[in-house]
Amino acid sequence: MAFTGKALYDNLTAYAEDVGDLVEVNAVWMSPVLNALGTNGRRATSVYHEWLEDRIIFETVISSTAITSIAAGGTSYFQPSFSGLQMQVGDVIRNGAEYMQVSAVTANSIAVTRGFGSSSTTSLAAGGTIQLVSNAALEGFDVTVDVSTARSRKNNYVQIIQKPIIVSGSAQAMGTVGGIGDEVSYQKNKRVQDCLRDLERAVTMGISTSTTGSSTVYRTMKGLWNFITTVNSAVVANSFTASPDTYLNATIRSAWDNGGRDLDLVIAGPTFKNTLSTLNSSRVQTTNTEGTYRNLVTYYESDFGRLEIVMTPFLPSSSLLVVNKSRCKVTPFRSFGYGEVAKTGDSYKGMVMGEYTMEVHHEETMAKLYV
Repeated sequence: MAFTGKALYDNLTAYAEDVGDLVEVNAVWMSPVLNALGTNGRRATSVYHEWLEDRIIFETVISSTAITSIAAGGTSYFQPSFSGLQMQVGDVIRNGAEYMQVSAVTANSIAVTRGFGSSSTTSLAAGGTIQLVSNAALEGFDVTVDVSTARSRKNNYVQIIQKPIIVSGSAQAMGTVGGIGDEVSYQKNKRVQDCLRDLERAVTMGISTSTTGSSTVYRTMKGLWNFITTVNSAVVANSFTASPDTYLNATIRSAWDNGGRDLDLVIAGPTFKNTLSTLNSSRVQTTNTEGTYRNLVTYYESDFGRLEIVMTPFLPSSSLLVVNKSRCKVTPFRSFGYGEVAKTGDSYKGMVMGEYTMEVHHEETMAKLYV
């Protein structure tokens, strides 16, 4: 969906001239990340923007305590890395070749029956991973517990992006070289382009001042780069150049292992994007009747999904982000519009301005790779 900068029910006439047509036309080539993500259909209602985030269904459990090898049928206890109340009595879990069944649950302790299904028992070091196999319930079992968890509140701040325009009366009246004609309209289009660049920078690399701002304190939003912290890997530049497929696939896999089963977009800096495009160099087929040589990769398809690849100049050149478009929402508070300023003297004054923030849902299921 193309980036328009507007929520579904914005009413710009109350404060500014709508420049949505200029935004949509320019976003296609000025701001590839904005164009890939589109606009959140729901607008922010406060400069301190909040949203709710539900838990992701877990498939693995990190045991904070060691599990020793004991005889089958015995009972062991381990401390999960999250609230144990998300698990149920009867759940079947697996540690390597050993299957275990949950027999009791508290917030900080899980009791399991060892060697379930006549499997061989084994040990697990603290910090090891246990896989959930499935839930199993007894016939006629009654509902006695609730495994839902409280949703968590996430937040970001709304950032004002503004570009001024001042055109003298003479400049507006004068016929200009190059067929520009209306100087105010020309400058309005240029300022829209400037605002789109600034918004793309903020969406990708923005850092929050964690304040609602004042007449002397600027209010800024957090961008994708600073949201994505859980799956956060560094790579040696020469290693990525030698094997970009290996590192990209491993990065996607890391996010996939954390629950990111809907990843559909890679945002790359120029160096990493150019390196990824070399994956196509050995697969180019041309004839001597063609006048175009292609060395470009716009999609990456692997066992973990099909992901669009876009390049932006505003990420560090040797870096990339792996995200899901629908969970990264560019959210308007006031969409871009042009407002005239009270006339003082012989000049036309105005500004292109908008206020936006960024919603990122479940950053732990997305990934960042950089040199």
